[in-house]
Amino acid sequence: MTLYNLTKPQNEILKSVNRTKDHTKIYVNMMGFYFIDRNNFNIGAMQQAFNIIVRDNDILRVSIIEKDKTLKQFFNPYTPFELDCENYPTLEAFENAISSYVKEYALPLDKHAWKAKIVTYGNQGAFLFRIHHIITDGFSQELTK
Repeated sequence: MTLYNLTKPQNEILKSVNRTKDHTKIYVNMMGFYFIDRNNFNIGAMQQAFNIIVRDNDILRVSIIEKDKTLKQFFNPYTPFELDCENYPTLEAFENAISSYVKEYALPLDKHAWKAKIVTYGNQGAFLFRIHHIITDGFSQELTK
């Protein structure tokens, strides 16, 4: 495994997080969701597309560890993954799932620095994602829309 130094922007992001007592401040994650119509949505195609994006973009496979008291990053090999899909029995549970997803904790950096899942209720659905600011910025996130 080859270890790389963090970039200057990555170090600045971590410094801003480390200045706070609570290292789980929500601003270190960039979150979003897109509503989907289950009647016109192919979860298998979404799964395949997301795997291609992860396969072709090293930054989505980065992990950060501490080595000799210094943070280093390395790139995990690509391995296909299953997009989590959760079906909720009520509209309230569905809406609560979306709300809690965008309020959750900071992502651990020793694993993938992003998470994604699909939640559904009846014909309604939402694609939810959370990505650590250390691997993206607001401009880049706009490109996913």
